[in-house]
This record gives sequence, structure tokens and C-alpha cells, in this order.
Amino acid sequence: MMRFNQFFVRPFHPGTSDFLANFMGVPKEVASRFFCLFAEHTTKNGKSGYTGDKLQRDSRHIHLLLLYLIAHGRDMTVSSIEEFVNEVGTLNLNLATRLFNEAGCTTTKKGSDFSVSLSVPLTFPEPRLNRGKKKR
Repeated sequence: MMRFNQFFVRPFHPGTSDFLANFMGVPKEVASRFFCLFAEHTTKNGKSGYTGDKLQRDSRHIHLLLLYLIAHGRDMTVSSIEEFVNEVGTLNLNLATRLFNEAGCTTTKKGSDFSVSLSVPLTFPEPRLNRGKKKR
């Protein structure tokens, strides 16, 4: 997943899913599933390839962050996310905390870093709605 995320920083990647899987060094079955979840098959300048939008990038980041949280054990608590966020490269602390909150996690600021925990029952933030004045 990290290798796929690091590879997918450019807006367009020409080639088939098999070619890109070999290029990334990821098994073809895994890469094809990642492309289904986090990319769209498109054509640009006569070349076939894959691209991803902001929504798919955020979905990829949420998956990475939750896998990181799960990897820390049954307590579902991480005392510091700064090192992981820096390793991801396409993520910053503010975006990571927003994505954790959207996934139902609780974030706590400790100095310049954040700790994250997931507890039951889950509480999700209210959805952000752009409610402008209706024109009649």
C-alpha cells in the first residue's frame, strides 16, 4: 500500500495495470485491486493509463492511516503520528488529523504532534455541507 501511494504522486500514469504492477514491484492481483479502489482508467494524449482525483487520494490516505492504527495493536491507540505522516510524504499533520476524525477516531494534540485513538462507540463529525443562500 505504501509503495502504491508513493508511486501515485503524479497525476497520470501511462500503461496497463500489469505493466504498472511490475514497475511498482507489487503483485498483479494486489495492484489491480488498488487501481479499482484508488484510480480510474483514462486516456490522455492517445495513451491509456490511470489517474486519481482528490477523493480517491483521500480514500487512499484514510486506508493507510487506519492500517497504521490497526498495526499498533488491539488498543487502537497511537501516541505519535508525525513520523508516519512524514514517511507517507503526500500527507501533512492537519490533513491526517482531519481524515482520522472523519473515520471516527479521536485526535489529541500533544505539543506539535498528535495522538490518535479509536474507541467504541464510534462518533463521527457532522458532515461538512456547503449551505449557501438559495436563489429563488
